[in-house]
Amino acid sequence: MKTEKSSNALLIELVIVLFFFILSFAVLSQVFAGAYVTESRAETTSRALHDARNVNALMQTGSWDLLEEEAFREENGVHLAERDGYTLHMEMENETTSCGLLNRWTIEAHWKGEVLFSLPGARYEVTGHE
Repeated sequence: MKTEKSSNALLIELVIVLFFFILSFAVLSQVFAGAYVTESRAETTSRALHDARNVNALMQTGSWDLLEEEAFREENGVHLAERDGYTLHMEMENETTSCGLLNRWTIEAHWKGEVLFSLPGARYEVTGHE
């Protein structure tokens, strides 16, 4: 009778230990999956910010024709560029003033339906004065 109780106790201990390991595995797999998604988002944001800064610098030179070289296409007044895993959206506004033309734009990076960041830019062109 004594061996029966000890074997039942050992079986219960093994089941408890097994349950603990399964629960630990489930929690850790969720933690690592979340870390992977966060790392992927951070890497994509870094690449998108680098590209957006390059486009912003290009826009400040006034070289509007070079947008096509950067693989931008225009749809309904918005310039779009599909990149590896994200999309750059650029909206432009022009405002005529008494001394020139103010060009403003906003570059947004989109990833999986989410806006990663928004980068504004502007360029002022003096016209009509010598």
